Amino acid sequence: MKNVISSDLVIGNFVIEAVGSKKYKIDLNDFFKFEVILSENLKKKDYYTNISRYIINDFADEYPFFIESIDDRYINIINTEEKHLEKMLMRYFRIGVPNFIITEVQTASNQLLG
Repeated sequence: MKNVISSDLVIGNFVIEAVGSKKYKIDLNDFFKFEVILSENLKKKDYYTNISRYIINDFADEYPFFIESIDDRYINIINTEEKHLEKMLMRYFRIGVPNFIITEVQTASNQLLG
């Protein structure tokens, strides 16, 4: 049975990792590299992701309190009080997520965010 991870969960967790790394301007190419790495790692556990540029724009529309803007090259995260932003993001995108998914997100994002 295939388990599909919501695009909001993937994007939101990448934003959490970016904020934790104090990176508020994310190259879209880096995000798509992250998604490929995450997808490959999760396939081993029969989980799948599905992300496109349109879905990222939808995320920005749905969560304008996290994303300042998206242009042709960058996702610009709102740069506000870091601890408050990180707590809000975790409340939205980490509660109820299995630990192995969070671990895979952290592993994939560390490869790109440092």
